[in-house]
Amino acid sequence: MGYWQVGLKGKESHLRRISNQWTSTENSISKVNEVWYLKSMQFDKLTSATDVQNSATSILDKLNDVFFFLHNLGPIKIDNIVKVDNNGTLHNYLLLNSDISLGNYKITLSPSVSLHTETPKILNPVSTLYNIAIANKPVSDALHFYRKNNWVNLFKVYEIIKDDIGDIKKKNYDGISNKEISRFTGTAQSRSALGDDARHAAKRYFMKNPMELDEAKKLIKNIIDKWLLSKA
Repeated sequence: MGYWQVGLKGKESHLRRISNQWTSTENSISKVNEVWYLKSMQFDKLTSATDVQNSATSILDKLNDVFFFLHNLGPIKIDNIVKVDNNGTLHNYLLLNSDISLGNYKITLSPSVSLHTETPKILNPVSTLYNIAIANKPVSDALHFYRKNNWVNLFKVYEIIKDDIGDIKKKNYDGISNKEISRFTGTAQSRSALGDDARHAAKRYFMKNPMELDEAKKLIKNIIDKWLLSKA
């Protein structure tokens, strides 16, 4: 019957850090024969490379969101899809223009290579936040938009949190002033400050002291941090 694994590409240092910090009983990222692979129990019931790609994409999207939020790391991506036979023979499916084709070669792996490696059951921010994002759609959506890191999407994060908990100003989060929040929302709506990225074009949304993008990123990250305390 065999099993599936997904070849990954990205910065070596990022892949190593993710492998060390992401502890999961269902998923793992590990290096085999100089190649990084994502392995998941979710792949066990799948029969096609396309289904495996879709499943892996969903896993990596959330994982990339979490690592960007916590460590500002760039994304890791799918390089190829691999099916390993019971005899250890590897079938490589290449991704070409979103289509998948079977490569014309096989590589025999060591019989000692297994699908799932044991990972220490240690609670850490990466695993905790990943699990929260899996179980909580507002958190998943907020991290998704935060990774885009521009004014339009930072405001989406603000709206998601506001929809979830109500008026953020009334929460009196430590270290977050109502003045900062007003500068953020005012800047986000001001065409004089942001041009075409503003939420509104009317002249009445003029900001005398607009917030810089880096300030907005810091503010929204701080708000997310406070908000997540209620989700843990």
